[in-house]
Amino acid sequence: MWGKPLENLGFLIEDVGVLAIADLHLGYEEVLREEGLFVSSQYPKIKEMILEMVSDHSPEILVVNGDFKHEFGEASLQEWVEVRDLIESLLKEEVKLVFVRGNHDNFIVTLMKKYGLPLELEVKIGNCLFLHGHRLPSQTAEKIIIGHEHPSILLRDEFGTKFKYKAFLIGKYAGKELVVLPSMHPLATGTVINREKSYMSPLLKLTGIEEFTPYLAEPGVAVKKFPKIKELFNI
Repeated sequence: MWGKPLENLGFLIEDVGVLAIADLHLGYEEVLREEGLFVSSQYPKIKEMILEMVSDHSPEILVVNGDFKHEFGEASLQEWVEVRDLIESLLKEEVKLVFVRGNHDNFIVTLMKKYGLPLELEVKIGNCLFLHGHRLPSQTAEKIIIGHEHPSILLRDEFGTKFKYKAFLIGKYAGKELVVLPSMHPLATGTVINREKSYMSPLLKLTGIEEFTPYLAEPGVAVKKFPKIKELFNI
């Protein structure tokens, strides 16, 4: 295995000194409140998990692989506060910050420029290509890392109780190694890979998803390799 899925939902690639995370969706709670669902901010937990991984693994580069914020349009007040706080907290760490643009990352280019941080559609580091996953890559690499799908796996216990776990997916795309990162946001569980046959990412639509290997994560607790997706469809 060329990278290591972490229980705090990051993917560590030691060969190139990278810790990759995706789909923070900061500000999501404000959107839910507008829809009548009142939930507390998940940002303190997200921030804690990220800083803990940076401290524990000391990566040279932290790649935020798209959807740093949630709102499609202009950033909400909650987004501005949380995005700025996280950037400023990370700038205090000894890690280079790389931001990949996701489909939700509109109207933050100006903020990124304030901190001297570019917002890239794709970033190639060594033999690894990072892109959010809502579009096909414009270049190739031995290893491709995306987010966007928010993959999860649904399991049942012996009593029929259902449990949904965030998951890393490891497989192949166009003959290359492909990793799909889970969402960092606790409320964004996304596509249930072993139940649904329709996928958001155009890359996954061009793969044999049943051959992918999932690594299920319980944030802050453990991450565990499971059998291939094809063996989990009827669980």
